[in-house]
Order: sequence, then structure tokens, then C-alpha cells
Amino acid sequence: MDAEYTLSDERRATLAVVLDLLIPPDTARGLPGAGEVCVDAIEATLRSKPMFRLTVEPGLDWFGNREPGTGNDALAALQNEMPAFVPTLVFLTYSAYYQQPRVVEALGVEGRPPHPRGYAMEPSDLDALLSKVRARGRMYR
Repeated sequence: MDAEYTLSDERRATLAVVLDLLIPPDTARGLPGAGEVCVDAIEATLRSKPMFRLTVEPGLDWFGNREPGTGNDALAALQNEMPAFVPTLVFLTYSAYYQQPRVVEALGVEGRPPHPRGYAMEPSDLDALLSKVRARGRMYR
């Protein structure tokens, strides 16, 4: 862990742009874009898990050197040149985004872990769900 690690202002700005391409703001549902709420969390992950920097930093530099306004086209081109960047950033983004209090609140989910109390679920007919599986009979290897 590198307690002194921080992204440069330029990389932070680029990261915010890319994050908003991955999860754009949805004002109708009250959801912020990932660029608004995830930059600090992703920076913290890069600080504590330096192996992600090997993928994220070059991708941010590549994207940051593009002409403004190229958005999704640049992201697609980046995916072709650096195939690990987008999946890595998607993983980091989703991990950070769905833990943000504003996002959890906007989704109407209680801001707590699901266990041990669990979440209320709509009743379902387990017999109907499993009927096709049971109809196949017993199978052994």
C-alpha cells in the first residue's frame, strides 16, 4: 500500500469523464453519474491495490490525450488498444458506485449489508420454479 499515492488533477478529470461514460447521470431517477461520486473511491483502491494502476493509469493517459468530445468512440478505440482497461475500470466503478449512499438511496435500497437481516422478497412458488428440473429425473455422473 502506498499511502502517498494520488492521481494527478489531469488524471482525476479524465477519470471522471470516463466514469460518466460507463455510468452516466440519470436525473429522471435521481442517480448521479459515476464520475461525480466514484473518483475518490477508485483513487483509494488504486492507492491500496497498486496492481490496478498498471492498467488504469496508461488507459487514463491514452484517453486524456484524445480530442475532447470523442467520448464513446474513444472508449471503443481504447478497448481495442488496451483490452484490459475497460473491464478493469468497469469492475472498479461498479464496486464503488453501488456503495455510494446517494446511489443506494436513489435506488430505494436500505443502506446496509443484506446479511444478517436480509431484504424482503416477493413470495414465489418454489415448486413451479423447480418443476422442469424435477421432470428431468435423477441424473448421476
